[in-house]
Amino acid sequence: IPKDSMPERYGRDLATNLACNSGNDQCLKDTFQLIKQYANDDIRIPNGLESMYCHGFRGTGKQDEFVKVWRKMQITPDTTFKTTLINGLGCTDDKDALTDYLESTLGSGASQVNYTQTERRAVFTAVLKSYSSLPVVVEFLNKFEKNLRTKYVVLFQKIRKVPMVLNSFQFHDPHLLH
Repeated sequence: IPKDSMPERYGRDLATNLACNSGNDQCLKDTFQLIKQYANDDIRIPNGLESMYCHGFRGTGKQDEFVKVWRKMQITPDTTFKTTLINGLGCTDDKDALTDYLESTLGSGASQVNYTQTERRAVFTAVLKSYSSLPVVVEFLNKFEKNLRTKYVVLFQKIRKVPMVLNSFQFHDPHLLH
């Protein structure tokens, strides 16, 4: 919405986040319509409203739009917009789509994408922040542990350090880590 002032834009984004995060059906339907417009007609959601890409993918039955937006993300030369799309795609509730999206970062299989190291980490982080992603991420980590050592060098080093960091804290209840 080009004529909106900056406070109006961010106020609208904040209101949308509150409504969609609380599960408001109309909010989720409206943001999905914006995703469909981008997927089918290349009409971008206005700047300042990037979270709409995320909310638009929440729910089920959005596989066609997911694939179309994923393809557009791969070919866009605009790195800022590409990051917006990477983050939005990570919000899908479709476990198969999340699995394909994560596996595409390994550069093998049916969904090969030539991600940069930064984009690869962005995909992983976007999926990790998704509402329904934890089982998918755990399965991905277990299934591709060896591949992750080469593709996610920095991330894997950080993941390996998590138990060390947790063990370095003094907990009152030693059962918290077990």
